[in-house]
Amino acid sequence: MVERPILQAVTVSSQLLGALRRWPSRIAFSADREEISFRATLDLVGRFQRLLASSGLISGRRLAILSGNDPLIWCLGAAAQASGIATTWLHPAGSLSDHCHQLDDSSADAIVIDGLRHHERGEALAGIYPEMKLFSRGRPGLGIDIAAAVEQVGTDTARDLAISSDIASVMYTGGTTGKSKGVIRSHATLAATTVSNLASFEFPARPRHLAITPVSHVSGFKILPVLLLGGTVFMDNSADTENLMKVIAREAITSTLLVPTMIYRMLDDPSLARHDLSSLQLVMYGASTILPGRLAEAINRVGPVFSQLYGQSEGYPLMVMRKGDHDPTDLTRLASCGMPVANCEISLRDDEGREVAPGRVGEICARGSSIMDGYLNRPELTEETLADDWLHTGDLARVDEQGFFFVVDRLKDMVITGGFNVFTREVEDALATHPSVGSTAVVGLPDEVWGEAVTAAVVRRPGFHASPRELAAHVRASKGAIHTPKHLFFLDSLPLTSIGKVDKKRLREELAVLAAGNRSKVEL
Repeated sequence: MVERPILQAVTVSSQLLGALRRWPSRIAFSADREEISFRATLDLVGRFQRLLASSGLISGRRLAILSGNDPLIWCLGAAAQASGIATTWLHPAGSLSDHCHQLDDSSADAIVIDGLRHHERGEALAGIYPEMKLFSRGRPGLGIDIAAAVEQVGTDTARDLAISSDIASVMYTGGTTGKSKGVIRSHATLAATTVSNLASFEFPARPRHLAITPVSHVSGFKILPVLLLGGTVFMDNSADTENLMKVIAREAITSTLLVPTMIYRMLDDPSLARHDLSSLQLVMYGASTILPGRLAEAINRVGPVFSQLYGQSEGYPLMVMRKGDHDPTDLTRLASCGMPVANCEISLRDDEGREVAPGRVGEICARGSSIMDGYLNRPELTEETLADDWLHTGDLARVDEQGFFFVVDRLKDMVITGGFNVFTREVEDALATHPSVGSTAVVGLPDEVWGEAVTAAVVRRPGFHASPRELAAHVRASKGAIHTPKHLFFLDSLPLTSIGKVDKKRLREELAVLAAGNRSKVEL
């Protein structure tokens, strides 16, 4: 047998540069009514590579980015990756301490600041890190102005200087259970993620894609697939419901990604019927669980265009619920997160790593080419999370006879009450079938009698006035006494993380204060 050399895997930068060369005359980005062609984007990447090199940033360095959805800054990040420089995007709504932790943990050599939206934070970080190379956009005096510098640097041909094993990005987790962790993705891993997105999500043939959720997170994974299809990425920074619907109608948007809370707000907006959303062919949703009843309402009012994505920072995408799998008359099916994507294997396992019997609940474990390469600076946690060559997600789920998976809870969120395990998703779904419930989240609070008490927070839909007793009785009728909330609060809104997930850590703290007065106790 003749030994053959190991061939290099494709890099995410070679994917991008190939797409930009393939469609030179098409529009790659549109933002604030300004357009950038594929040819101009390719030119920008080359110019930015030259700017980074002239600033001493070479392969192996790390560039932090604090920005809204901005095409110019996205191109700078792409240029960094093509130069072998790893990028790490800061949470747009993160605290100063969060940002400092990420800059320190990632050993960032430079930072680019969106001065149009984050100038105050940029100035604060500049004061804390005076030795760090600083770039900015739209804020004169805050480091190197990239818009001016890219014009002065002269032209240069965009080149892929990275290799597949280079770190392409370090994405930080939400940090709701402690300090956020840096998730390492190599070029090979990111390139596999791109292919998985193309294969798994039903993008239109030539997308007009709206990036309105932060591209620093899951929304950013959709940009390259759209460009590979010769489509246009419309970038916007206002998730205001009215603006969202206006942009979709005005630009004839065909695809977008929304978090469930955005979908709820759109459904509750009286002006929904006045906006023409008929151009939409694909609305991906994810980041947190969606209420089946509200999803059915969205399908009936907006159209059969919804597709769920399931994954996490450590592995994305892992599963998909395709448009055709959404039946608005089947609320049980609408609670599913779908089936594994093509390049991913899913196994439900118990505490000892054994696969659970069919129909039983187990932890979602995954393996495939889109799984992270590990946590930065945390070898022991990496070994634990990737034990036995499986990504242990921390999500509990079951699978039905047709192969559809159903997430029932996070391991850390499961409520143990009176010796019984209660999965908060089941209580949330039961509450959501009541017409008064616009959104809801369930947690466990310490209880002297029960150990933990099932505790619900509910945001009522406009014009509805159900009482705690009525909602608790509704859950009891469908799920029984164990699942029935012992505390139930009405809130104006649920606390969210910077990427749109319900922040259960914060919610638990808020509800504990309210529950201390026993004002929420439900008597049946």
